[in-house]
Amino acid sequence: MKQTRSLVGQIPEPEELYGREDFIDHLWRMLEANNILLLAPRRFGKSGVMRHVLLHPRPGFLPLSFELEDVDSPEEFVWRVTKELLAHDQTRVLLSHAKKLPFAITEWVKGNFEEAEFEGAKVKFKASIKEDWREAARRMLTELEKADRTFIFLFDELPAMLDRIIEKKGDAAARDFLAWFRPVRLAQKDVLRRHRFIVAGSVGIDQILKKLGATDRLVDFTRLTVEPLSPDAAGELVSALAAKFELNWNPSLSAKIFELIGAPRPLLHPCFLLAAWSVATS
Repeated sequence: MKQTRSLVGQIPEPEELYGREDFIDHLWRMLEANNILLLAPRRFGKSGVMRHVLLHPRPGFLPLSFELEDVDSPEEFVWRVTKELLAHDQTRVLLSHAKKLPFAITEWVKGNFEEAEFEGAKVKFKASIKEDWREAARRMLTELEKADRTFIFLFDELPAMLDRIIEKKGDAAARDFLAWFRPVRLAQKDVLRRHRFIVAGSVGIDQILKKLGATDRLVDFTRLTVEPLSPDAAGELVSALAAKFELNWNPSLSAKIFELIGAPRPLLHPCFLLAAWSVATS
């Protein structure tokens, strides 16, 4: 049974998604042989889809989630990835037995994990990999291919991360990151490695790649667009929210809402009904 909360700006739990079942099934089918570029404007439901993948993985997959919107350097990116990997027993054990990791990584895997929550630990880690972040991250991700499950790296707002790197460190640093990211995904020119990547973004990724002269860097990604909710799914959501607010409701009112706000966006429905509830109870 679906849960219904009034969520304004928060990411819904999988049980709170409406009208995304077919889309998520299609995403999993495509993920078997592709990386995924998840596209849509803000508040269309990309993060909700990614959370569903994270919390309800299909057999043989282990998803890991990373919020990248505020990342402004490759070193910060490697820190985020390393910290998340060490937070999971399976990945930490796997990395602890690796023989070819750079010292900067093995030091954290075997000795300093308890320090990872402290800001000083991040500063120390980023300083230790500053000159060698490419090799450190590459070896770490390569070691994960030995796991008994396929890792799915969920990178939310990667385009925003590239924008911040450009702003702080310049175009060359962003191009350098994209050049590193490609062979991490591809063993040969057109052969995917074992890992899978789902990259989501609200900022136009094509404009960023064009600006950097790097339009070929994400060609192995299949593009999936999160569309507005169908009229039936949107009507079901609005009716459930109206019941939550104890508002008298009928389908003609739902149609009026869609006429006023345009394409059915999951975020706008609770905003509209919250306003209606406020008026009704004032």
